[in-house]
Amino acid sequence: MNGLQTAVARAVYRTDPEHPSSLRVSSKVAHRLVRRLPSSRGPYNLTISHEDEFVWFRVGKAGTRSMLHLLRSSTSLDCHESFRTYWIPSLFERYLKFAFVRDPMSRSISCWQNRVVRRNYFGFPADQLDVVRNDFSEWVTWLESLDLRQADNHIRLQTALADVDHLDFVGQMENFADDVAKLFARLHKAPPVVPHQNKNTTPPPTISGDAEVRLRALYEEDYLTFGYPT
Repeated sequence: MNGLQTAVARAVYRTDPEHPSSLRVSSKVAHRLVRRLPSSRGPYNLTISHEDEFVWFRVGKAGTRSMLHLLRSSTSLDCHESFRTYWIPSLFERYLKFAFVRDPMSRSISCWQNRVVRRNYFGFPADQLDVVRNDFSEWVTWLESLDLRQADNHIRLQTALADVDHLDFVGQMENFADDVAKLFARLHKAPPVVPHQNKNTTPPPTISGDAEVRLRALYEEDYLTFGYPT
């Protein structure tokens, strides 16, 4: 049965070489059937190698650019950067399932600095942008207005970006080089030289105690699930 399951996985989960974020046309047809099955989970942002048998659940603002660079340099990717893709755990029993996560406070600060202070990624109106850009507390207030299980990948709960019930390995941004080495050992590969892409050099903002407490409450599930101190 494992052979059949692997064959199905190999057929369904392949992206278009010219459009690495989109499944191939033939795979899209099969994927429409897959997502209707009772055991399908997701959608998630997946990167998959059938050769080395792994599934990576990509978590925004947790080293995704660096990890993509490392994997592309070390292995053959069949599903490169698919977005909102359903998966069936039973098809990947033999595969290593992993994710990298980040302290929710650090992740939120990085997102605010890179996607609000530096550019208006979220499309705030001009008057609101000035307020949110200059006051981290207002950023937290805006986050409180969202459903963080469905929000943009950069601010969504990390527990909603990875199928935590099926992860075999969880790395942390705070120990990125060491955890990458552990991951590659699990994949039976030599540890790579770890770059740090998109490194943030902007000084951290001043955060009020109230804003910190509110943000920790918003991401309490991430703190508890991934062992970050609250």
